[in-house]
Amino acid sequence: MHTGEELPIVAQGTALSLAIAIMTEKSFGCVGVIDAAGKLSGLITDGDLRRCLPKISDFNAAKVADFMTLNPVSITADALAVDAVSLLEAERKQQLLVLSAERRLVGALNMFDLLRAKV
Repeated sequence: MHTGEELPIVAQGTALSLAIAIMTEKSFGCVGVIDAAGKLSGLITDGDLRRCLPKISDFNAAKVADFMTLNPVSITADALAVDAVSLLEAERKQQLLVLSAERRLVGALNMFDLLRAKV
């Protein structure tokens, strides 16, 4: 699981351009969006970006909160790795955010991590 500085995270008020830079820097294919209390409020994936870019009239004014997916697929930190694989397969997702009981973003998984671990 990716944690700490490896996590692709931005605040709700972040410019979309900065979110794209962080997503690129972290090489994770998504960026989690957190609220002022540090709780997960949304997610933007590479696919979300491809779909939203043609709709943006002023790229410099675009904010992540305007384009994020609310209530993204996530799993709790106490879940088993096999549960993460099952969830990713069922939801047909590549990335999975890991949350604490308080909905704080504590980690992130992607299917490649789980395959490397032979889960």
